[in-house]
Amino acid sequence: MELQVMILDDEYIILDGLCSFPWSDYGYRISATARNGLEGLEKLEQAKPDLILTDVKMPGMDGLDFAEKAHEIYPDAVIVILTGYDSFAYAQKAISIGVEEYLLKPVDYDELKAMAARIAGEIHARKEKQQEIRDLKKYFNRSVPQLRSKFAGNLLYGRIQGKGVVKEQAKSLNLTIEKYIVCVGRKVVGENKIHTGDKWIEEFACINIFEEIFNDFGIHVLSDYNTATAEYNFILLFEKEEENAVCMEKALQACRQCVYLGTNIILRYEDLQYEKQTDFVITSGEKTHFMMTLFQDSFEKAEDELHQMFRNAPEDVSPVKFAAMDLLLGCMKFPYICAVDSEIHNKNWNLSVLQDGIKRICQCENTEEVLNCLLNLFGTLIKQNTEGTDERNRKLVQSVLSYIEKNYSGDLSMDDLTEKFHVSRTYISRLLKKYAGKSFLEYLTDVRFQQVEKLIADNKYKQYEIAEMVGYKDFGYYIKVFKKRYGITPNEFRKHI
Repeated sequence: MELQVMILDDEYIILDGLCSFPWSDYGYRISATARNGLEGLEKLEQAKPDLILTDVKMPGMDGLDFAEKAHEIYPDAVIVILTGYDSFAYAQKAISIGVEEYLLKPVDYDELKAMAARIAGEIHARKEKQQEIRDLKKYFNRSVPQLRSKFAGNLLYGRIQGKGVVKEQAKSLNLTIEKYIVCVGRKVVGENKIHTGDKWIEEFACINIFEEIFNDFGIHVLSDYNTATAEYNFILLFEKEEENAVCMEKALQACRQCVYLGTNIILRYEDLQYEKQTDFVITSGEKTHFMMTLFQDSFEKAEDELHQMFRNAPEDVSPVKFAAMDLLLGCMKFPYICAVDSEIHNKNWNLSVLQDGIKRICQCENTEEVLNCLLNLFGTLIKQNTEGTDERNRKLVQSVLSYIEKNYSGDLSMDDLTEKFHVSRTYISRLLKKYAGKSFLEYLTDVRFQQVEKLIADNKYKQYEIAEMVGYKDFGYYIKVFKKRYGITPNEFRKHI
């Protein structure tokens, strides 16, 4: 891309000489010339200069006044002063208005060549940097809906710690959270089943329908779909002066109690059983960790964690019973959710444990009775879950391996697997070693290099292209892994095919 040069000088011979300079050799094109500052201002908008060379002493408007105005209009333009006056006052003012070069007449030809080359490099570097920033902003703006959805999920499920962090992330997404209502939607499962590959269409459609409903009332909404709980979450944002906005804790508590009171109902917070109760909350992180321990580690460790979670329980047993019911519900759903994502189906899963458990928890008179009741219920769940364990583990491993084979070209990690299949890193590692005989990284590397061998054999791509195609963003690391695996470089490997 050519850089635009604008030249101002009232002496025709000097102006002609500067125009005769081989600007094109350095990537420039003369876009305008002028005999004084006033004429230069008239041509400035059309010229759009990247580089301005101007004399100081000119009739009408001198070069320094012109440079000052030009810098205000085009702050990125590089301004070079050409003058026969070696005056400190001129130099001082030139620097103060943003002039980057100050050359004395007669200009040394070699000095002008060196300056033209250097400034061209600096301008190109700056333009590239500005383009990178524009591209990043464009990418960020395109990603804002997804980032806001992720923010909403993290906010609702307690994955953001501290008000300062919440404010900082909200500000970066141009969000102001003053007054809000949280709505949670759950899908009622009917007979018609949607194909696994089309689930995202349903999720997208449902979120759009909800958003259209809220937008009809002029409400700004943050939306998120939680695959783990199969819930549509919406944070409805209101202006600060809006009244009657219910706080998030009350809305979430109402949604959770809908589980016990029935579906397809409107539940007001004043209708809740424990409206004025003492708060007792088990965080989302604590519940998830407990469920992983219960179903994937050991019952003894889970028992210890249970006592830890309830160690600060209030004397009022009412909030303790509600927290226990919520934990039981989560533990009931957890194996089923994992089974759905792993395409495992346990026909013997007995959902009556939940109904019976809620009745038994309601009859408890203190925290100790609640904990004993939970331990008995969790023992029943573990017994149910261990029936056909080997078959389920094999199917889970097969699902994990299939997922790796489909997504090997991306930036795949163990964290992606834990989020997809709702199991811990340790549990996945143990199952992969037992049923596949390899670690996650070993299997991922095998899959990637099976593709590498095919791509090298095709002889259509360069090595750095192959590296990117199979998921290696760091070309140096790709070469290192290749040599460790085959004992030779990729180019040497190609010669042996």
